[in-house]
Amino acid sequence: MDFALRNAAATVGIDSVTVVEGDTDSVNAVFTVTRSNRDTAFSVNYATASGTATSGADFTATSGTLNFAAGPSEPLMQTVTVPVLGDRIDEANEQYTVTLGGLVQTIGTTTIGTGIGTGTITDNDEAGVILAESGGGTA
Repeated sequence: MDFALRNAAATVGIDSVTVVEGDTDSVNAVFTVTRSNRDTAFSVNYATASGTATSGADFTATSGTLNFAAGPSEPLMQTVTVPVLGDRIDEANEQYTVTLGGLVQTIGTTTIGTGIGTGTITDNDEAGVILAESGGGTA
């Protein structure tokens, strides 16, 4: 193995994403995980966590591992897809996170830069109108 590759250094990070929820089906929130160069090889785990958005009601919990290989033709970016569940409930915008961790080095040294991406779910439902009868009685 080349000395430069054994001593290579890079960072990896995840972005934040905003999606508009649907009414009945799910839409995908696609987070991009980017490394700073192609000189290192590593794997990194990811997992979602509830915030104001709740797993199972607002989004589908997602976890896994991304593997990045070293080399000039290897991609700088990979994606993490989180299904966002639609509903017809008027609610505030909600958030959850995707966290990177469990970094395993294969070639060189990679560190996690931005380790938490925030998923924002923008509500698309309007508040309902409640009609009430007026007291049309006599005085």
